[in-house]
Amino acid sequence: MTSPAEIPAIASLFPQGPEYIAHWAPIFMEPMQGSGERFTIGIVAIDSEGNAAVEPVIADRTLHCMFGDAAKKFSSAVALIVESLQEHLHAGYEVGKWLSPLRDATFLGPLRPALGDSLQDILRSGAQLTASLSGAYLSAEVFEVIAEKQSGEGDEWVRQIKEQTVAMRLEFGARFQKELPIRVGAPPTRFGYVGDRLAAQFGRLIPGRGLTKHRNRAKAYLTDLQILRDHYDANDLLRRPYYELMLWVPPRSSPAYTQSQMDDAEGSLVELEEFGNKHDLRVAAMLDSQEAAKRIVEAEAA
Repeated sequence: MTSPAEIPAIASLFPQGPEYIAHWAPIFMEPMQGSGERFTIGIVAIDSEGNAAVEPVIADRTLHCMFGDAAKKFSSAVALIVESLQEHLHAGYEVGKWLSPLRDATFLGPLRPALGDSLQDILRSGAQLTASLSGAYLSAEVFEVIAEKQSGEGDEWVRQIKEQTVAMRLEFGARFQKELPIRVGAPPTRFGYVGDRLAAQFGRLIPGRGLTKHRNRAKAYLTDLQILRDHYDANDLLRRPYYELMLWVPPRSSPAYTQSQMDDAEGSLVELEEFGNKHDLRVAAMLDSQEAAKRIVEAEAA
């Protein structure tokens, strides 16, 4: 049994906890007033000595992913709210008496006590606990998809298919990378190919660490095709008979990937095929762009 005299010595073996105390609260915004849908856009923290800080927590790239061209307006609104609260606190006023410039769309959460090493440390903890859209805590896979889209790397597969298709049917060139408004209030959705009889998206299932990212993107492509068929084309007398997702998948003999990685990729393909079958959408694995181009020309001529 440990004696009282030994307790200080044992306690010295453990790192001391933080002693800095402050209160923090999330700042919510309701973009569509009255909808009840709220996002955490910032965190405010105040210590016992009156030091205060306010930080926005939604990254610009997250806003771009969510709102497209409207992201700048949302970002400006967030900046206006954060700056207003900062000025209020720096003037020495109590946080509870702050009135937001966007009063009907802004809500301050309850103040909570917290321990940390600094005010910034407590701000980060508050973001981690309440802000799923924070740039620091959003899944890295989401940002990889955005970065790939912005860099154009994901368009190389489409470019190759277009090149092969145009070699067979020159007039089909204008049918690639078409943007159609399929969701009310959302930016237009880009489709790999939209013709008279076929609408198609083009994706890739690359084995390895990025497989989950490519599988999720493929699922999103299938959803876009389903919406296009069921809503956008519902009243079209010349409704297209073919809605397809064409996926580049490396051959199993490829030396670039292990057998285990190829098994995972093929498992993802089966999952996507089953999803497609349930919704009358065709999912096809393609070894090269020539095979995809041939399918496009055949479908349009059927």
